[in-house]
Amino acid sequence: MLGGVQPVYRRQGIGARLWMHALNRAAAHGWRTLTVGPVTDESSGASFLREVGATPQQRYVLFGADL
Repeated sequence: MLGGVQPVYRRQGIGARLWMHALNRAAAHGWRTLTVGPVTDESSGASFLREVGATPQQRYVLFGADL
């Protein structure tokens, strides 16, 4: 699932409703865990996820090479 709320619509409960819908759908299908990411620590997405009770589970290391 790829999602988010446009900045102009944030802080209106839309993201929380989407999050709860995703949790409810996952639970209805027998899932015990819902994982989202990767999300950078300083992003608005990370702040939102903490606000709705999600906790960081893993750190990712990204590798690159100059061409």
